[in-house]
Amino acid sequence: MRRLADHLMFFAVRIASDRRRTWAMAMQRELQDADDPLSWAAGCLLTLLIERLQPMQTLVTAARWFVAAVTAAYAAFHFKMAWNGAMVLMGGPDWYYDKLIAWGHPDQAEGYQQAQPFIFAYMLLIGITHLGAAIFLVRWRPKAFYAFLAVAAVMVLAFTGLRVIPFQAGPLALLAAAACVLALMNRKSPPLATA
Repeated sequence: MRRLADHLMFFAVRIASDRRRTWAMAMQRELQDADDPLSWAAGCLLTLLIERLQPMQTLVTAARWFVAAVTAAYAAFHFKMAWNGAMVLMGGPDWYYDKLIAWGHPDQAEGYQQAQPFIFAYMLLIGITHLGAAIFLVRWRPKAFYAFLAVAAVMVLAFTGLRVIPFQAGPLALLAAAACVLALMNRKSPPLATA
């Protein structure tokens, strides 16, 4: 056990940053007097590993903000489309319907017009769920974030099943994958020992 403790402390001193090197060497000297050398060495190594990984926290936070910004932009797009849908439902002009008629697709235009309330509901709900996901991603409330993500996935599946929209797995899959990676990288770490 003593030999393993010596190896752990040697490794701890080797990975110590320049500002922690003196502290690590002092801990290595104190290892000789430790009651439980293996725990002492493991604790020192863990503390120095956490300190080495600390700059990654900044990267994780920046990545979380970037993913949240993209998600919020996606939500804004859906809110804009919901607004357009609301205007059409209240009797405003519908350029897409007019284009379908002009292109000689009256059956598709009729189907599109009948689906308009569902399209409006879909755009509004997806906008809300993605905005909620973005907010809770920035504030890092994983349970709330995953809840909004799950609701968005259910909405996509439900409206796809109703044939209101084509299947849109791409944005949800990217958001879920990014969230999983960020969650793994952003686990709470114990506080660093001070020198």
